[in-house]
Amino acid sequence: MFASGEKQWKKVGRSRKKVVSYLCRPTPDSMQDYYAKLRAIESRMELEGIDWVVRPSISVKRLAWCAGVELCVPFDVRTNEEVRALAWLTRRLLKNETTLTLEFPSYKYGRAEWLAEAELRNQDRQ
Repeated sequence: MFASGEKQWKKVGRSRKKVVSYLCRPTPDSMQDYYAKLRAIESRMELEGIDWVVRPSISVKRLAWCAGVELCVPFDVRTNEEVRALAWLTRRLLKNETTLTLEFPSYKYGRAEWLAEAELRNQDRQ
């Protein structure tokens, strides 16, 4: 956001200055056109859905400071108890005490489920 902005300085002493704001230039027409096309594509895809099926998955990555876990499961997390249940499930998966196939047999989320939830997404926006 501030990359193309011009720094606005204020004197705070005889020779010192500090940045107090940024002057941002108007967005070029070409960039506005690009984002308008992008929004149109996003809204079309949201209405029509895409031909893609998502299944439960887990991915563990070793990072410099920790082990990163990416978990995709059909699980709603709204309360502390649900967070604990998700952590418990993740721990069991990492210890190989269970598998995603055992926990969520034949689960898939595709275009039909996406379109069935369209009204709920509209209600959430309002």
